[in-house]
Amino acid sequence: MTVSTKPPQPRAAGQAVMPDTTVKGGPARTTVQSGRSAPRRVTPRRTVGAPLYTALPGVRDLLPRDAAWWHAADTAIAAVAELHQCLHIDPPPLEPIEVYEAAFATEEVPYVIRTKSMRLVPQLDPRVAVLRSVLEHHVSGAASPLKLWYASSHIGQSTSDGLPLSATRVRGLEFIGDADPLYDGEAIAAAADIFRSLKVPDLRLVINTIGCRVCRTSYQQRLGAYYRGVRAKLCRNCVGRLDTAPLALLGCVGESCRELREHAPILLDYLCQNCNNHFRSVLEFVEENGILYEPNPYLIGPASYHTRTVFMFVSDLAAHTVGPPDRTVARAGTPSPAMSSRRKDPEPVRDGLPLAAGGRYDYLGEALRMRQIPAVGVTIYLEPLITLLRAENIITPSSARPAVFFVAIGDQARKSSLRLMQLLRAGGIPVAESVGKKSLLAQLRVAEKLKSTIALLYGQREAFEGTVIMRDLKTSAQETILITNLVSEIKKRFKS
Repeated sequence: MTVSTKPPQPRAAGQAVMPDTTVKGGPARTTVQSGRSAPRRVTPRRTVGAPLYTALPGVRDLLPRDAAWWHAADTAIAAVAELHQCLHIDPPPLEPIEVYEAAFATEEVPYVIRTKSMRLVPQLDPRVAVLRSVLEHHVSGAASPLKLWYASSHIGQSTSDGLPLSATRVRGLEFIGDADPLYDGEAIAAAADIFRSLKVPDLRLVINTIGCRVCRTSYQQRLGAYYRGVRAKLCRNCVGRLDTAPLALLGCVGESCRELREHAPILLDYLCQNCNNHFRSVLEFVEENGILYEPNPYLIGPASYHTRTVFMFVSDLAAHTVGPPDRTVARAGTPSPAMSSRRKDPEPVRDGLPLAAGGRYDYLGEALRMRQIPAVGVTIYLEPLITLLRAENIITPSSARPAVFFVAIGDQARKSSLRLMQLLRAGGIPVAESVGKKSLLAQLRVAEKLKSTIALLYGQREAFEGTVIMRDLKTSAQETILITNLVSEIKKRFKS
């Protein structure tokens, strides 16, 4: 199967440029379209020396210079997941559009891949795919709830800088099958353990409850009535969401909408007794584990399917603009009994860098037309986390530097060099080389850049005699070793 992109066709002045990407050679012709009409795009004038193709705005390349930081973060996440007995699951990159239409009943699905027989959607929310997979295949663990973790990407519409899309690599932990508030606390504690192991300072837990569908229904009616009375002052996006998702208006960061929010009713005043008791228990678990938290009555969660507990981890250390949008508090409001904490009057949440978000989603399985199953989870956003770790030098990840550098001189030595390097690697010894450089001096300069400790010199004479010259790059001392004893001699040198 080959992928081809058609060159742009001549167009009239003012006509929008529409990219046409097709897949040929398969059973069906596939086109990728956005759920919304494509905006007019002005092609920038290319400067001399500029690359012809670049990464999409809102999409970040994972480069080798970042690999050590990513590895450190992934190692910490995997270690915490193992401590919590989480099983690994790998959500698929595509789902039928009906899955996300059911999960996000009040939101538009922005990206659709259309074929002759179906409409597919890229990974908009790994949690939805994970729950669909668990319910479809009746996945269960040795104990209840089922604890899972995954590594995936989140593709969505950007909420900053006017970019058309954003792609964020995420890691998630999910606890499926139990409504006990203890597992809300465990999801929060697991995320806190991850950030603690990475030495992330100035971390805040922002937390709220958005109730169940019983108490939330009456609140949404009251909230909708309030906003309809000030419809003329709302931004365009909030006007469009007023009738379908009034709760989402609390998360708008527009200046006028934030001012209106100061006088909006607070959901905490409408909680039923069960939701109030549930949230009180969650806060008790958080306090018992020594996690400082900040109540935020306007935090609504990263997705529309959330219920009851929603939370977000924010770092105040650096003022970056990556990651999902921050939910800020416009006013303190009147604390409810469930909102009791060290701060009697919640202060406005300061702007920070969101590193993780999560919450409970007890009705998502029912929305997927499978069965109702209680669940709670947390998602770690890797791009902003890595940006923070690098910018502030919080940790210095250990990079794998080759301990041995192989130098081959001459055609005969170069022909048998791969066999010798594979012999070392089979013995568990990492090896680097630069045999494309002809001279001995050029290859040793590469070894110096890589900070190798030992160089193996292999030339025409050594190839004939079945030996290798081992040079200590710190002292310049060297000795001749038989190839048959090479692996054991190097291991002996490392031990000494």
